[in-house]
Amino acid sequence: MIRAVRETKETDLKIIRLIELGEYYSDKNLKKTQDIQSKVNFFAKQGSTKTTIDVALFNALVYRLERDFSSLYRSIQPFEGVNLSNESLHKQQKILQNLGYYYTVKIQHHQADSWLKKALILGIKLNDNAEICRTCCYISYNETLNKNKEAALLYAEKAFDAAKKTQNKSDLAMSYYFQSAVYDFFGQPDLALSKELLSLSYAKGAQNYSLLPLIAKRVGEKQIVIQNLKEALYYFENSYNYAKVYSDFRLKGLALVSQSNVKRLQKKFSESFELSARAIVELKIAKSNGGLGIAELNLAKTYVDKEEYDAAIQHLDVALNYLNQSLNEEIKAEVYELKGIIAKKRKSYTEALHHLNLSIEAQNKLGNTEKAHEIYPVIAEIYEAQGNQSKALQYLERYVMFSQKNNKNVAARRIAELNEIYRSEQRDELIAKQTSILEKQKREKELTKTKLENISLRNNLQTYIILGFVIIVFLGVVIVISRNRRISLQQKRREAEMSQILLRTQMNPHFIFNAMSVIQSYIFENDVKNSSKFLVNFSRLIRLILENSPKEFISLETEIEILQKYLETQKLRFEDRFDFEIICPEKLIYDNVKIPPMITQPFVENSIEHGQLHTLENGHISIRFSKENDMLKIEIEDNGIGREESERLKKSKEHTSMALQITQDRIKILNEKHNTNGYLKISDLEGNSQSGTRVIISLPCINELI
Repeated sequence: MIRAVRETKETDLKIIRLIELGEYYSDKNLKKTQDIQSKVNFFAKQGSTKTTIDVALFNALVYRLERDFSSLYRSIQPFEGVNLSNESLHKQQKILQNLGYYYTVKIQHHQADSWLKKALILGIKLNDNAEICRTCCYISYNETLNKNKEAALLYAEKAFDAAKKTQNKSDLAMSYYFQSAVYDFFGQPDLALSKELLSLSYAKGAQNYSLLPLIAKRVGEKQIVIQNLKEALYYFENSYNYAKVYSDFRLKGLALVSQSNVKRLQKKFSESFELSARAIVELKIAKSNGGLGIAELNLAKTYVDKEEYDAAIQHLDVALNYLNQSLNEEIKAEVYELKGIIAKKRKSYTEALHHLNLSIEAQNKLGNTEKAHEIYPVIAEIYEAQGNQSKALQYLERYVMFSQKNNKNVAARRIAELNEIYRSEQRDELIAKQTSILEKQKREKELTKTKLENISLRNNLQTYIILGFVIIVFLGVVIVISRNRRISLQQKRREAEMSQILLRTQMNPHFIFNAMSVIQSYIFENDVKNSSKFLVNFSRLIRLILENSPKEFISLETEIEILQKYLETQKLRFEDRFDFEIICPEKLIYDNVKIPPMITQPFVENSIEHGQLHTLENGHISIRFSKENDMLKIEIEDNGIGREESERLKKSKEHTSMALQITQDRIKILNEKHNTNGYLKISDLEGNSQSGTRVIISLPCINELI
C-alpha cells in the first residue's frame, strides 16, 4: 500500500490510496493515521472535487478516534440534508452513520435515530455486514442513552449477528463492547464484565489497539466497584500499554488518571499526584479538553481526601474551564456536585445549594434522574443546617418517593411475571371447568331428550333408559380417566422436578466443603496475599453457585464460567502445578444451550484430588463441549494417575464420592423428562506411557426455546 502511494502521480488517485492506508492504520497506530490525514488534506487542496466526500469521511474517522466531536461535525456538516443520490450508496451510508453518531453523543436521540436508521437501510441494501454491525452498535448506544433497554439489547444483538457473518474479530470485539455498555448502563455489571472480557479477547486476536485501551479501562473500573484495587491497577496499566502501542496520548492520559484514582483510594497520595501530573502532560499533547477536565477532577478529589479544600476548588475551576470546551456534560455534573459538597463542608450553604442545583440540572439534562435524586439528601442536610425544616423535609420526601417508585418498578415487573403465571393457571382451570359444564349440559340434554321420547314412546321406555344409562356411564368413565391421567402426569412432572432439586442440594454442600479446604490451607500457611486473591475469586464463585444452583437449567456460558472460576482457585491453591483448557464451539453459546447446574464440576474435582494432578509435572485437564446427534456431549480428560492407582493409594475407603451416583440419577431424570438416552461413562486412558481418566457425559441438548 505504501509502495502504491509512492508510485501514484495522479493527485485524486494518490488521495484515495492514502485514505486506504490511513484506514488500515486506524486500529493499529493513531499517530500514523494522523500523519496520513495531514498528507490527505495537503493533496486535497490540489485535487479535484471528486474526492471531497472521501476526504471528509476520512477526517471524520480520525476525529472520531480522537473523540473530537466538534471537528467531526464540521467535516460532515456540509452534507447534512443535501441530496447525495449521485454519490455511491457506500458514501451515503457512511455520512448518515457519522451524523447519527454525532447526534448520539450530543444526546439528541430523535435526530440520531433518524440518521442511523437510514444508514442501516443502506447498509442492508449494500449487504455490508461490517457497516451493518457498526450502525447497529451506534443505534444500540443511542437507545441506551435514551433509556430504552429492550431496543438497546435488540440492536446490540443485531450487531453481533452481523459481526458473526463477517467472521472479523474486530467486528465481534466491537459488538461485545457495545453489548457491555448496555448492561453497564442498566445496572448489570456482572453481564457487562462477561461481555467486556469477550470483547477484550477478540480485540487481542485482531490486534485492534483502538479498542483494547478502552476495554481494559472498563474492566478495571469494574474491579474498583468490588474494591479489588490491585486487579484494577493491573487492567489500567494494560490500558496504558495498549494506548502506548497505539500512540494515542489521550488514552494514555486517561489510563494514567485511572491509575492515579486507584492510588488515591489506597491513600497513596504522593503516587496519585505523580500519576496525575504525567496524565496532564499526555492529555495536553493530545489537546483533549475533556480528558484534562477528568484529570483535574481526579486531582480535586485527592485534595478533598487530604482535606485541602482551597487546592481542590482551584482544580475544579480549571476542570470546568476545560469541560466547557468539550461535550462531556456528565463529568461537568460531577464537578458541580463536588464543589457543592466542599461548600457544604465549609458551611457556605448558599454556594453549596447553587452548585448542587447545577449538578442536578446537568444530570437531568443527560437523563440521569437517579444520580440527580441521589443529591437530594445532601440538599436536605443543608436546609436542616439552615433551620429550614420544611425545605429539608420536602427534599427528603422527593428522594424517598423516587426510591419507592424505583422499588415499585422492580416490584411491578416481578408482579407482572407472577400475574402472567397466575393467569396461565387460571386459564387452565377455566378450560377444565368449561369442559365439565359442557359435559354436564350434554348429559342433561340427553336425559331431557330421553324423557320427552319416553312420554311419546312409552313402548320403548326400557330401551331408551338403558341407552341413556350407557351414555352417562361412558361419559363419566371418560371424564374420570382423563382427569386421573392429567393428575398422574402433573404428579410425575412435580416428582421429577423435586428429584432434580434434591439432587442439586446434595451436590452443593459437597462442593462447598471441598472448596473451603482451600481457604483453610492458606490460613494454616499464613499466606495473606494469596488468601486475599483466592477469596476474591472464591466469593465470585460462591455467588455464581448460590445464584444458579436452585435453577433446573443454566446457560452453558454460565456453567463454563463456574468451571473456569473453580479451576483458577484450585490452580492458585496448588501453585500452578497443573493447567487446564475449556473448549466449546461458539455455536453452542450462540444457540443459548442449557445445562443442569454444576453437573461437570464434581468430575473436575475428582481429576484434581484423586488424579493427584498437583503432584505431577505438566498436569493437565481438558474439558470439551460438543453437540452429537442432538445430544450435548461433555468430555473431561486428565493425565493424572488413573483410577486403579488412585484406589491403591487411598488410605481409607470410608469417604466415597457421591458424584457418580448423583450424576447418574440426574441423567436418568433428564432422560425420563425429555425422552432421551443420555449416559455417563468413565474410563482410563490407555497408551504406552499415558495415564489418566476420561469422563464422558451425554445430556439432552436443550436451548432457550424449549
